Amino acid sequence: MVRYNPTGNIWESRATSSRGVVRNMAYAVHGGYIYSSGGVTASNARSSSADRYDPTSDTWTSIAPMSQDVYSLGLFGAGDYLYAFGGRDGTSTFMSSVERYDPPSDSWTARASMPNGLAFYDRGPAIAASMGEVFIFGGMRCWGACPPPTDVILQYNPTANEWHSIATSAPFTNLAWRDPLLVLVPT
Repeated sequence: MVRYNPTGNIWESRATSSRGVVRNMAYAVHGGYIYSSGGVTASNARSSSADRYDPTSDTWTSIAPMSQDVYSLGLFGAGDYLYAFGGRDGTSTFMSSVERYDPPSDSWTARASMPNGLAFYDRGPAIAASMGEVFIFGGMRCWGACPPPTDVILQYNPTANEWHSIATSAPFTNLAWRDPLLVLVPT
């Protein structure tokens, strides 16, 4: 890991995670920490491991693993929790599962599955929180020769643990998050 120091206009080396995952892991910033979960190891094994980086002490700490090995998932902090969305399980299946991480109890729990499976590759999806809900824009539903990313917005209410799909007219490519929610689509 590296950190940019604007005062010196230099990049500085920081501690690296020891969990052995080298690609397709998910990252999220939440509560002053950087979290990492899932991914693929150097030996090509999928991982359920997770850890937390403290930028103040420059240390990584292992946290409870997720319930299943997954890569190319989405990770997002909302309210008091961290959520892991979808991903791939090593087969042709794009997962619809959702797990919620509770930092004080260091535990993951299953939540309502997404209406359809999604993977978080270079072409989507993007995740944002607004009005107490989590929104997932776009995403891939297949690998290889695929149609463009989906044009569906998934809306998740963490309190009710419910999903809703919102149809749109164009696949999503980018977004800015926070209230109010702004979505940018291709022209």
